[in-house]
Amino acid sequence: MTGTVRTVLRDGEGAASLNVTTDKLRRISPELRRALRPRLRAAGQITLAQAQANASWSRRIPRALSLQVSFAARNPGVAIVADASSAPHARPLEGILRDPFRHPVFGRDDVPWVTQATRPFLRPAARSTGAQVVDEVSRAIDDALTASGLNH
Repeated sequence: MTGTVRTVLRDGEGAASLNVTTDKLRRISPELRRALRPRLRAAGQITLAQAQANASWSRRIPRALSLQVSFAARNPGVAIVADASSAPHARPLEGILRDPFRHPVFGRDDVPWVTQATRPFLRPAARSTGAQVVDEVSRAIDDALTASGLNH
């Protein structure tokens, strides 16, 4: 989809999206980008806090989750990522690989592998907070475009 920035919160069945032409975002001054970044972080913080609460059964996953805001042409938007070195089990427990998943059990010769159900924490957070985040991101971008004179 050339020529657009697409911020998407997917929940498996549908998606809420916000499209803005990259030409307009590229023309926003660096000062306005700096002003826009905290508003995008604040909007993403809503989903991050919910994902951390959803993963409160884990000691490591909530601390491993972080928020990234990017204006890069390749992956613009707000992303929540898990540090794989701090919580290597976050990806399979979210269900990104498959549900259920299999993993080895060390120290038990009688049961070398087990099947485990997933415990999604990020998708439910995106599903429950997605509409609010998209609205806040949309307002922030509209304000930035209006302030730069690019919103007609």
